[in-house]
Amino acid sequence: MPKLSSSEAFIFIIQILVLLGSAKAAGELFKKIKQPAVIGEILAGIILGPTVFGALMPQSFDWLFQSAKGASLSLDGFILLSAIFLLFAVGLEIDIETIKKQGRAVGWMSSLGILIPLAIGAGTGWLIYPMVDLPVSREVFSLFMGAALSISALPVIARVLMDLGLLKSKIGSLIIAAATINDVVGWLIFTIALSMAGGESAHLNIWATIILTIILAVLSVTLLKKAVNFILGIISKNFSGNGAIFGTSIVLMLVFSLITEYIGIHAVFGAFLVGVAIAGSKYFNKEVKESIGNFTANILAPMFFVSVGLKVNFLKSFDWKIVLIVIAAAYISKILAGIIGGRLAKISQKEGLAVGLGIAARGGMGIILAILALNAHLVNEVLFEALVIMAVVTCVSAVLIKPLLTKSINKSSAGSESISPSIAVSAHHSNPSP
Repeated sequence: MPKLSSSEAFIFIIQILVLLGSAKAAGELFKKIKQPAVIGEILAGIILGPTVFGALMPQSFDWLFQSAKGASLSLDGFILLSAIFLLFAVGLEIDIETIKKQGRAVGWMSSLGILIPLAIGAGTGWLIYPMVDLPVSREVFSLFMGAALSISALPVIARVLMDLGLLKSKIGSLIIAAATINDVVGWLIFTIALSMAGGESAHLNIWATIILTIILAVLSVTLLKKAVNFILGIISKNFSGNGAIFGTSIVLMLVFSLITEYIGIHAVFGAFLVGVAIAGSKYFNKEVKESIGNFTANILAPMFFVSVGLKVNFLKSFDWKIVLIVIAAAYISKILAGIIGGRLAKISQKEGLAVGLGIAARGGMGIILAILALNAHLVNEVLFEALVIMAVVTCVSAVLIKPLLTKSINKSSAGSESISPSIAVSAHHSNPSP
């Protein structure tokens, strides 16, 4: 059985030490200046990656990140596990009851929050396809771009609203509900694009993969939710303490990651779906959620986001035209969805704009999607950089919606009934401080 040599283990530990230490330091520094920690972590990765460290000290860079193949594979595995935990934590934020309570308004907002970005994203992908060199078809790339513009950064949005004390307001709940549905459908579309890009998986053909993906997504909020609650109930009654619930939740996360990986879509989607199912269980208490949130926010999330900078040379891959097109499409699609959806839902234009700006934030979710797309060869380095920059810019601009949200909600939401979703401790990680 192959194993790490002593020298490879030594380099692997140094990799973790350098990456995690740099990411945490940079993240804390950015939080001090009231910016998202994720931006500092990405910048730390860019400095440690081929853009800076690799250019200034190529031999040292090669020794640390490329010379020891075993260490590099171990690091890739650690980063994959980090991505799985991140999507699991996002799934834990999904509150189905919040969506049900919003009725007509969330129906219009969420539907247009998917359809308009999907259309604009697909059109943008079709437009820029001749400008880039990609191994996938124009149709598959266009579908991916639609998915990339459809998702939102639920933790970013939740944190902004929580900091303002607006999470329980009418518009605050509407933004959370719309972003939740955007994330579920957006990730579903992305996994279909991944399946189409990869052809047949090792086990199933493309159509079987797509059908099973849709079935799993539906089951996550129906039968799977009940099954998970039943399992956690048995564990809770027969074992004392939160450790058993914590461990069972992680086991379920890994099982469903294996299932989705087996059927030909990425493991992170399985983690996301089971997170949605677990979130509604009465046996999954606040203490367990905080434990998972703290571990993810302080260890795994920094490691994942610092790895972004190791992927490409950002100076070499920068194309300002592509970057501007992607950023413009990202903002226009969500703001249009908010304004048009607001009219159909019979809320004010300012409230609709507030929703549009709120769901425009991509943040960490956009970065995760970009990395998975790069690894699957759905995008090249130029597009990867554009997607990362778009995710960071829309994350930072979440701060700018505060005055509009405050003004709008103060006028319209007094006395309104709302449901406050569970917000994981990890939400603070990639969000602007107040």
